[in-house]
Amino acid sequence: MDAKQREMATKVAANRDADAPSEAARVLLVGEPTAQMDSLAETLDRYGYQSQVATSHVAALDAAVRLPADVILLDLDPDGGAARSLCQRLKGDSRTCGVPILLMGSEARCEELIPILRAGAADYLAKPIDADEATARLAAHLALRDKQLEADRRLVELREAERLRDDLVHIVVHDMRTPMAVILANAGILRMEVAGKISAEGVADLDGILAAVRRLADMTNDVLDVGRLESQLMDVSIAPMDLGPLVRSVVEERLALTPGPALEVGGLETASVACDQALARRILKTLLTNACDHSARDRSVRVALLEEEGRVRVEIHDHGPPIPDECVDQVFEKQGSVHARQAGTFRSLGLGLTFCKLAAEAQDGAVGVRRREDEGNIFWFTLPRA
Repeated sequence: MDAKQREMATKVAANRDADAPSEAARVLLVGEPTAQMDSLAETLDRYGYQSQVATSHVAALDAAVRLPADVILLDLDPDGGAARSLCQRLKGDSRTCGVPILLMGSEARCEELIPILRAGAADYLAKPIDADEATARLAAHLALRDKQLEADRRLVELREAERLRDDLVHIVVHDMRTPMAVILANAGILRMEVAGKISAEGVADLDGILAAVRRLADMTNDVLDVGRLESQLMDVSIAPMDLGPLVRSVVEERLALTPGPALEVGGLETASVACDQALARRILKTLLTNACDHSARDRSVRVALLEEEGRVRVEIHDHGPPIPDECVDQVFEKQGSVHARQAGTFRSLGLGLTFCKLAAEAQDGAVGVRRREDEGNIFWFTLPRA
């Protein structure tokens, strides 16, 4: 240890309460029984640690779990092979993977240490071991371990809170489906009964109600199905099909359903893919609805069916507010929404795109978006060829 390191260690040792663990930490020393090993164990005991010596790697594996060890001091063997093997086994066991491992050795070469450090060792103490330096390093590694344990505990709590919140949302959303179905059915009946009896404005208002309830129904389905896809509980039936007729069918449904921008279909007439037909239809419907909702009515939305190597690509070209480059990677993430300000309005993309991402990946496909060179965006998804 050089003069600067010794000065630092001396300052740390001057306040041993800072180095001593608040509770007696268990230190496992692994190596052949020697006077130096016994001396180190006695020193650690004086600093408030509980030390135990394992004279073989087999004994070390047992003691690391049985104690359980809070930190391990591992004596290097001549070529480092046995130490590397022990590190790998300790880091591969869920019961000991979080225990810091500090190596001890005399004049170990860098090329000997690197493989062991990569196998999981956290630090190196050069022999003869200075007690002040050793206890300072132990205290530092134990503090880091405690912070990691606390972070892991908080993560578990947050995930449990998120699970409970998602469960509650799914219950509420699921229970919303029945009243929505009643509203949709009655509004549809009312629309047929009053046709020709009320003004065009009244009919337009009823059409708006129907469109809003259908949109709300789609949103509730997205919430429920995102949860099913994340939990891998949704049935996905992959079968060969021609994507061309499906694209044209979805476009025709959109044109018949609500007024909006003109729709164009281009590219391939036919394209055989391996997919779940219902999921593929919902992906296209969601992306097309998104494009139409955010494009001016005097502009057209183009749907193109293209061929890639081993895949078929569907692109939807819109004239909506361009998505900022820094947000492109976020639009398909759960609960992520992009708000691109344009003419005082906000654009929100919600869970529909999250569903598209999960549904495409469940079929060995992908989704994405990029900005158009002129204006607007190009949303796309791919499916494997049959």
